[in-house]
Amino acid sequence: ENLLQIQQGSGLLNGDSPRNIYNIWSNIGAPFNGFGVFENDQFRVTGSGSANIGDHSISVGFEFERRWDRGWTNGTTTGGGGQGPVGLWQIARQLTNFHITELDLNQ
Repeated sequence: ENLLQIQQGSGLLNGDSPRNIYNIWSNIGAPFNGFGVFENDQFRVTGSGSANIGDHSISVGFEFERRWDRGWTNGTTTGGGGQGPVGLWQIARQLTNFHITELDLNQ
């Protein structure tokens, strides 16, 4: 069977999303279709000091902090297309056997 016949029989292809229930809830097996990148940088310097040399009350402090928060996130939409994994399946289907389109079949 070809891909269209599978879809006409209510079958799902790789990367397809099942229909929502009453357009309210995502169905079982609905893939997350989205991603994001975040990067947060933080730099912090503090200092402190105190001195009472008579009867020896000395307090010194310092703090240094440098922090990078980086990561990847995924979204929760199931609309298809876009840059998420559902869209990658669509691109993969379009590029299947693309490497043989210029093949000379006359020789």
